[in-house]
Amino acid sequence: MLYFTSVVNQLLSFVLPLQFEKMDFRIAALGLQLSFFSAGALFSRVLLLNLIREENMKKFAAFGLGLMAVACSGFLLFTEAVPAMLCRILQGTAFGIASSAVPSVAMRFIETPEKSVGLIGIASIMASLTGPYLALEIVKRSPENGFRLVCLLAVLAAMAGFLLCMWIPAAENGENAVEKQKKGLPGKTAVYLFFTASFLILCNCYMALLTVFADSEGKLKDVVVFLVASSLSSILIRTGLKEVMKTQRRLHGLLFFGAVLYCAAMLWVGKTPGRSSFLAGGTAVGLFSGIMMSCAHLDILRLDDKDSAHANTLFYCVQDIANILCGVLWALAASWLGYGMSFVWSGVGILVICGVYILFRKKVVLRK
Repeated sequence: MLYFTSVVNQLLSFVLPLQFEKMDFRIAALGLQLSFFSAGALFSRVLLLNLIREENMKKFAAFGLGLMAVACSGFLLFTEAVPAMLCRILQGTAFGIASSAVPSVAMRFIETPEKSVGLIGIASIMASLTGPYLALEIVKRSPENGFRLVCLLAVLAAMAGFLLCMWIPAAENGENAVEKQKKGLPGKTAVYLFFTASFLILCNCYMALLTVFADSEGKLKDVVVFLVASSLSSILIRTGLKEVMKTQRRLHGLLFFGAVLYCAAMLWVGKTPGRSSFLAGGTAVGLFSGIMMSCAHLDILRLDDKDSAHANTLFYCVQDIANILCGVLWALAASWLGYGMSFVWSGVGILVICGVYILFRKKVVLRK
């Protein structure tokens, strides 16, 4: 169910920029469609913050998946930029509802918070591994009808998730793994949310610009290398998440190593786009984001004084805010600096922010 929720968005995210370019709506191709999608998701999550609870999250999950199928159907009907953008907003709204509720449904059946966050991440990564690859292959093999076929596949995936949600029995009332292990880490939730948003804005440069950048350099076919490398490295790090987070010092060391690797890889991607640099960039993105997002998610789950449904919704709200800013900021950066320098500044920014984050976390989490 987590996979189907994520794969719908992954199928469309990397082909919509190309479709909006064909519509002569270039600012959408440069990231505005991502901002509109995230605005719709954020709107629904804010509404859900005080509504979603453990006992009703399955209903919200089913409603969100059903609405997502309707939104994706709109891309089959509309060929003009403005109606297509409205469908993107509706898709974001539906995704916000479904992706807030589905992880909490999953957490009711998993023993530990580390394992639940790891499995949730792996499901999302599998979607990011298969979705863009299928979408880009379909568009490449069928330039005329490829986008419609991708939209149809997204509708079918959303309906599969909806049917699976209806089939899964509602969990009995009671604490899930996270509630059982809440320890109330010292520090303020808002600070962790700020760092999470900063990491996402910088790290998601590739989501806003990669396909258009690669297309402008004649390297569109190599985008798949970046995406596959990112997914595989992230799966690897999340599979061993419990071991990675065994001690905070080990976690911080891997975070900083990932940030250095990310910075070096983005410098390479920005200066020399191609298969080798995309392989390095994808590996670095997967390694760093896998550790960073898991760490941030667990911290917020333990810090939030309400149930996991509220904490998950809050965490994903921050992701949506970051994606809104990401789309706008990277569109402006590409216009002012060019694609290559945008990737360079993404790498430098991650290294600086990661250093500050580790210093803060050492002071707060490791203090005796």
